[in-house]
Amino acid sequence: MENHHIIIGWNKCSKQLIQKIRDNGKKEGIILIDDSLKFIPDELPKDVSFIKGNAYNPDVLVKADIKHAKIVMITSDPAKREEEADHQSIMFTVAAKAANPNVRVITEILTRKQAENAKRVGASTIIQSSELLGGLMYNTLNYHSAQKNKI
Repeated sequence: MENHHIIIGWNKCSKQLIQKIRDNGKKEGIILIDDSLKFIPDELPKDVSFIKGNAYNPDVLVKADIKHAKIVMITSDPAKREEEADHQSIMFTVAAKAANPNVRVITEILTRKQAENAKRVGASTIIQSSELLGGLMYNTLNYHSAQKNKI
């Protein structure tokens, strides 16, 4: 497979991400890597390849053909504490960049203090999901307050 997407971690975010990629109409390959699943989820589209394994493991990344991947997207593990999930995401970033220094890596980070570490180890883009959600809620609050004041 070439120019494919590798998604690390199965959760609501990765499920939505796969759907958005498919809704875009492009038939780019997608490989999901996750070591916590006991079986392949029913919601996983049939055209998405699944590799059960730990993305720290170079053999798992070779199996996912990371050398030819277009992008790696790392989602946070919701079963872990925020700091622990961030450490795991950073380690996945290190492993991905070690396996393919040229691959674009998008890393979800939950805590502000780990964002700089993710950047330092090679994340191309850092998504601070808690910051985004907080900002969205604040903007929604301001929007509704402004609309109320217009009436």
